[in-house]
Amino acid sequence: MPPLEGLRRGGEPFRVVLDTNILVASFFRGSSRQVVGLWLGGELTLCLSPAIRREYDSVLAHFAFRKEQAAAIREGLEGGSPVLVVNPVRRVEAVADDPSDDKFIECALEAGASHLISSDKALLEVGSYEGVKVFSAYAFLADLGLGPEEGGSKEASGRRSPR
Repeated sequence: MPPLEGLRRGGEPFRVVLDTNILVASFFRGSSRQVVGLWLGGELTLCLSPAIRREYDSVLAHFAFRKEQAAAIREGLEGGSPVLVVNPVRRVEAVADDPSDDKFIECALEAGASHLISSDKALLEVGSYEGVKVFSAYAFLADLGLGPEEGGSKEASGRRSPR
């Protein structure tokens, strides 16, 4: 895949946080798979905290039947793809319906991420928080002017970009 200049700011890939459900959906669905592929291909920097990494590892352990895909994600997390690990010190209360999801917003704020990508209804309803846009995978791709690849889907809980 050629470099996507639209994903770069100052020559560096956009910083994004991926909700765990996007990793899970990437095993099965188009838009999430495309977003994870952009990260694995070096077009995005994945921002995560130790708490998010533990959640990723726990979920990936359940995908033994998708060995190659899980191995590619693990390899990316180990430094094969752009990763920025942060230790958020600031706590927020942004997701009233699911406070356990606040960790994704805290990570995005600490890392200076532009987007938090999720299919979680409670997170999507936040919309944006202190400059961090909360989008579905489909809306993120649309916001960047990248359509979903053939076979992609809107992923039912996804929110459309507010263009």
